Amino acid sequence: MAKNTGNKRIPVKHVRDKAKAAYDKKDHCYICGTGEDLELHHFHSITILLDVWAKVNKYDISTDEGILAVRDEFIAEHRTELYDLVRTLCNKHHVNLHKIKNGMV
Repeated sequence: MAKNTGNKRIPVKHVRDKAKAAYDKKDHCYICGTGEDLELHHFHSITILLDVWAKVNKYDISTDEGILAVRDEFIAEHRTELYDLVRTLCNKHHVNLHKIKNGMV
């Protein structure tokens, strides 16, 4: 049986929820220019950044309370990765980019 870690949500979702309000999502895909089905692509995986940051700082983000206590600090220290190193892509190009990135193409 799975152990209950006290986390109802994965930690990165709490970060994204807070950071989302300040995202500067463009009105067209960076690759093809369409205005349909747009998504934001981060150059750096927010999940990996968060996990490494928490480990280095010895923060316990295994509970909702733990991640909520340090979320603002993480966002402040990673403004560039969260807000500048991003592109708006249509779903088709976003999915294809991740396929290439993961060696599936």
